[in-house]
Amino acid sequence: MNRFVFDVEIQRWSDGSAQAKGSVNVDGTTLEAPAVNINGLVDSLIRPGKHCIFTCGCGDAICGYVVQRTAVTHKDGQVTWRFRSPIAFWKPGKPQMSWDDDVGAWRKQSHQVRLTFDRLAMIDEVVEGISWVLEEISEDLPEEHQWYFVYGISREE
Repeated sequence: MNRFVFDVEIQRWSDGSAQAKGSVNVDGTTLEAPAVNINGLVDSLIRPGKHCIFTCGCGDAICGYVVQRTAVTHKDGQVTWRFRSPIAFWKPGKPQMSWDDDVGAWRKQSHQVRLTFDRLAMIDEVVEGISWVLEEISEDLPEEHQWYFVYGISREE
């Protein structure tokens, strides 16, 4: 069984807004994904299916070159994820081809990944991360400023 850690960092901007960006660490290694879609992650803990867990920092998976959903199954208190790695088919700094060529090359070079986690441990990690963000931001930011979790929880003016 794999060990799941949900890491969260808060990015603050000079205009008073802030963004909480989540990442997933598996067995001591952070998955190379632009960002975590908190709605997709939470949904994957509630029900099996295909979920948009990985996304761009703006919340649009396609913008982050993520063209796959994570296949999620639940069995015997465990959550299993299946997806192709690398998660995004293009990274900044890499020469860019056409969309079709980039996706085609990614499909040929990527490989299937299967990860299995303890469901209750995952829930604890996600709740802890979200709680930390809510506590941290509510203490630091005045009510008139906005903040948001990448593609998830938000507070605006």
